[in-house]
Amino acid sequence: MLYLYPVRGSYGKQNQLPDELRLYITDENNVLEDYVYGSDGVTVQTGNLTTDDMFGKDTYYSFDLTTFVRNNLGTWGTARQKLLLSMSDEDMATSFDQVVFANHPSQERQCRLDVRIRVYNTD
Repeated sequence: MLYLYPVRGSYGKQNQLPDELRLYITDENNVLEDYVYGSDGVTVQTGNLTTDDMFGKDTYYSFDLTTFVRNNLGTWGTARQKLLLSMSDEDMATSFDQVVFANHPSQERQCRLDVRIRVYNTD
């Protein structure tokens, strides 16, 4: 799972967070190749937005990158896919929503990728 935490104080009633963010799969030149789909292989992931209305500390977007990581294991060079994060075309054209991410040690919440590997013994 990829967890992206907006910078605290960079959003609120005036500067609202977008309801949806999309992860695109790109090649080495950032040319869009596809979306990142959910575990069903059909639904486009839009960054499950979880909001912490009480304290504002645990507001984040989450993406399941299982299929993306699985498809890129063992690849290298130009064969390795990249990710590009963006709002939908409609939101970019019709709203003033914005999101700011940072990964600085002084920030309370860091963007993170949680990787859990399950090993099966075939003996």
